[in-house]
Amino acid sequence: LPSSGPSALPSLLFLGWGPSDHYPLGECEGDCDNDNQCGDGLYCMQRNGDETVPGCKGNAVYLVDYCVVPTADPSDEASASPSSMLSSVPSTKPSFPSVSPSVSSGPSALPSS
Repeated sequence: LPSSGPSALPSLLFLGWGPSDHYPLGECEGDCDNDNQCGDGLYCMQRNGDETVPGCKGNAVYLVDYCVVPTADPSDEASASPSSMLSSVPSTKPSFPSVSPSVSSGPSALPSS
């Protein structure tokens, strides 16, 4: 049986600042600047300091961004209260429709009163 738990996690590996000779980077490898520098199925986790790197073991280098596996599928149920934690990855889809008016270059379809 495969092992589970922290010992099964890949170790963090800092390959230098902009290690282009190692692109695409593997899981838990850094430093990356964007998702294109990571292997298939990985994204570049942008860190602002010494945040932990999910799915990896070891000590992360301060300010180094690492390629990681996206988190598990979201649950089907909303949480009881909003999270106080900020996401390390920006959302690509808004969670609610825009309330800003649309801008049109043509005349309004509604008659004026």
